[in-house]
Amino acid sequence: MGLRTRSAVIALLVMGAMPVVAASGLGVDIKPSEEGVFAYEDDFTTPQCLVDAFLKNAGPEFWQQGMLTTKGPNRNRTITYRFHGVRVLTGIEVLVDQRTNARHLGGRTTLYVSSNGLDWTSVATNTTQKGDANGWQMEPLALSAEQAEDFTGHTEVWVRLVLDNYSGLKTSVSNIINKLSVTLTVGDEADEIADPQADLRKAWGELRQSTGWRNITLDTADPTGHRAPHYYEDADGWLREPGETQHLRTDEGTGFLMQLVYRSLDRSPLSLAAFVETQDPPSQILARITVRSSADSSRHMRVLWDGELVSDFDVASYFEREQAFLVELPRSPAGVHELRVRPGDEGAITVTEIALASGGHMDWSTRPALPRTRSLEVLAAQYMPDPEPPAASQVVEGRPTEQEVGLVLPGLQQLYKGHGDFGALSVILRNSGATPIRIADDLQLNGKPIGDSYVDFATSDWDARGIVWYRVQPRLVAPGQCAEVYVRFRKRPEGPSASLTIPCENAEAVAVDIPYRSPAAIVDYVTADRGGRNLYVYVRRVAGEDCGPVTEVALDGQTVRRVELFGADLKSGVALAVARLRDRLEPSSYHVVSVTTDSGDVMAARFRVLPWFFPRSSIHVPPAMCDEMNMNLAMWHFRGHEDCEKYDLFTSTNTHRMFDAHDRVRYILGPDEPDAHDNRGGGYGRGLGHHARRLMDSGWQELVQSQAPHVATWLIMNGTTRPLNWSIYGQLADICCFDPYPINFYGGDHAYVRESLSYARLCGAPRRMYACLEAFGWSAGQGVPSNRRGPLPQEWRQNVVQALGAGAKGLTSWVYSAGAGGWQLNEPARNEIAAVNGLIAGVEDELLLGCPVDWASTDAGTVPTGVVGEENWPKERVWAGALLCGPDTLLVAAANHIPAGKPEPPEITPAENVTITVQLPEYLADVSAFEATDDGLRPVPCTVDDGRAILRVDTIESGRLFVLKRP
Repeated sequence: MGLRTRSAVIALLVMGAMPVVAASGLGVDIKPSEEGVFAYEDDFTTPQCLVDAFLKNAGPEFWQQGMLTTKGPNRNRTITYRFHGVRVLTGIEVLVDQRTNARHLGGRTTLYVSSNGLDWTSVATNTTQKGDANGWQMEPLALSAEQAEDFTGHTEVWVRLVLDNYSGLKTSVSNIINKLSVTLTVGDEADEIADPQADLRKAWGELRQSTGWRNITLDTADPTGHRAPHYYEDADGWLREPGETQHLRTDEGTGFLMQLVYRSLDRSPLSLAAFVETQDPPSQILARITVRSSADSSRHMRVLWDGELVSDFDVASYFEREQAFLVELPRSPAGVHELRVRPGDEGAITVTEIALASGGHMDWSTRPALPRTRSLEVLAAQYMPDPEPPAASQVVEGRPTEQEVGLVLPGLQQLYKGHGDFGALSVILRNSGATPIRIADDLQLNGKPIGDSYVDFATSDWDARGIVWYRVQPRLVAPGQCAEVYVRFRKRPEGPSASLTIPCENAEAVAVDIPYRSPAAIVDYVTADRGGRNLYVYVRRVAGEDCGPVTEVALDGQTVRRVELFGADLKSGVALAVARLRDRLEPSSYHVVSVTTDSGDVMAARFRVLPWFFPRSSIHVPPAMCDEMNMNLAMWHFRGHEDCEKYDLFTSTNTHRMFDAHDRVRYILGPDEPDAHDNRGGGYGRGLGHHARRLMDSGWQELVQSQAPHVATWLIMNGTTRPLNWSIYGQLADICCFDPYPINFYGGDHAYVRESLSYARLCGAPRRMYACLEAFGWSAGQGVPSNRRGPLPQEWRQNVVQALGAGAKGLTSWVYSAGAGGWQLNEPARNEIAAVNGLIAGVEDELLLGCPVDWASTDAGTVPTGVVGEENWPKERVWAGALLCGPDTLLVAAANHIPAGKPEPPEITPAENVTITVQLPEYLADVSAFEATDDGLRPVPCTVDDGRAILRVDTIESGRLFVLKRP
């Protein structure tokens, strides 16, 4: 860099206009002394680092005379040095004088070393150091002699400093670098590195020469519309032409770009495909693939021919450049063949040209079309109105007054009067032929493109008529497979019915007319048992005319011959069908169950075969602690396979890690509480469903299914906004989850736990429903106001018991860490959480099999309860909820009323001498009773009289669980 250029860089820094500055050349030349030693030192008294190093995320205050600095909320400010020469490194020393304050200011400084600028090893960090009285950690960061051995033997070494601040808030300076010292010793000159592709490059030239320099090319330099046919892989695996759909990003300005990455606003192509037609079996086919490389490029560019992997290349380079890679393709018979380029990791691949040379005739071809076949069969078409929210409840629209309390919205009170106008369409289709059928994009609703009926999130009223989101799963329907078209309205369109036209690329379109009529019954819950050979189907009577008894059960459109029906007449409210299957249902597979009644009505639902697993977790708990807490899931952040094996755990992870999900990743978490962030265009009265549509447009569910097919999707809905949102989000993921925080934010009617979870479960039926309960507020922290408190142990157990009685099939909580106000340092809460988890583990089978039934009651009477304000409603003094757990077992949850307490804890009065009565179905006329305790099942007295089981309980302070089993 010349004097003028260097002066310009310094001037930019002084003026504060230096967001990012790169080194002038390729790094620092290693110019050793006669003794073979090279020493580099910078005390930052001058901005020499702007010349020698590469900076990322640097702001104008990054360099200050005598130091490099950062402060909150800046993340990952990075300075990278490359030291390179022609002689082999035999010794490396790195020393960094630094000061970092993690305890008070959220600073974290890390020293990394690399041999190529791509593969980095963390060698030292301030986080392992003890701080002084003010929280400053001031020991030098150094590369040890043992660590240095991993980086010798090369001609270059890279050194990186990352100055991070994880506070998320404005702070004073938290990280300071005062000096960097690098000492290198070198040996002999390195041998020249052989080109691993030399033979293929020679063969490429000879083949082209022998064929008169003839080859075919797909070249980004060709103008749009004049390029060879090529296609991009969408989230669901389907190949699309460039620009075919607005949601798949196919901007070809710099090349043909693909990447295994999740984007929230559009979809990234997962691979690039082209088709090649050969007339005679060629003696040889060579491909030359030219890519634009950078540090963000893929380390595994995989080349496939007819679906078979033929080569795997590392195409990354710290310095941007073009690289050409050659590959010999397998000899194949005459016909059309697919050439595909796909990343094997999250790095991007930008192809600028693909050239093919062959000894025979060869040309580009278009994607082979699916053969024409007969149309899809309609198994069921139904309108699904939203369930009615519980009356006189803290569930938002349940207020008897129109005052605003907390996040209650007076404008949404009308949902009680017209909840039936809010709902969805579900159409179940089956491919009964022998050829796959592709459902096309251009669906029509009431004679218009379906997109014309979308509500506008910024301008539409909260109760505007129209569509929030719709989904087709799957779009490519294999022979014998079923698909569902699901259309979620905000408020249904005018008229008595909806007309839906479903086009198919290789079959006739399907047209259905669906009356806006409430079904008399629904498929409420479906689960396979632990072995996958028995299917339990619960059918719930809802409303309307009597549909008659259940007469038939079908799986994927095929009648199941071996079915036992229990309570088929639906007079008890719930019927159970136990289908004995010939073939085991494969874990994680999707299916459709349909139920026919005597009147000819058909209820159908798509479901997923989930593992026989009741997650017990709390967010951010370290894996080593999970065992003592009786937890089986490391929740939220990704845990590696080694930790999961070591502690016998499963793990969840976030969306961006779906592409490397190992076999112990059980759940992919979607964006947290998306419904709470929907407000668009001014307040919570607008934007209803904004993030739901974004999830649809981004292909979130399809991506998980194609990239991590063994992993279920999990979306946590928020407990502080309106129930209409719970219906809009309930069907989005494999797991319907809700967080009924009643204490910290509402002050709080504990009945809200069972009422909201029961409602959310119906919104997600027949999916499993999980509960995310409140477990924070013991100390000031993230999101914890000063006038809030964490739940008492009795409140925690009572809330869990309510959740289980409402049908929860999984439990987590916010949050473990004391820094967020969690239970980490609160011993009573910690002990109670561990004890309740142990109780759950003892009745896991019953809970996973159970479906809520309205068969339990108590004689404890009612008490007035409500929330902050002047609202009081009569609630059960002791609430009893029951689950039908197959034909042989009932689980009964009993929860004592605990009054609202904010901010002071409430005074808890145990309920005494309570009688719990459970109406027994005809097929379970006699039972023995047990209580589920922290130490296992304990027999308890039970009287059976006139079809009722009667339990007399001496006292209930919090919550208790009972199991009634066939003797």
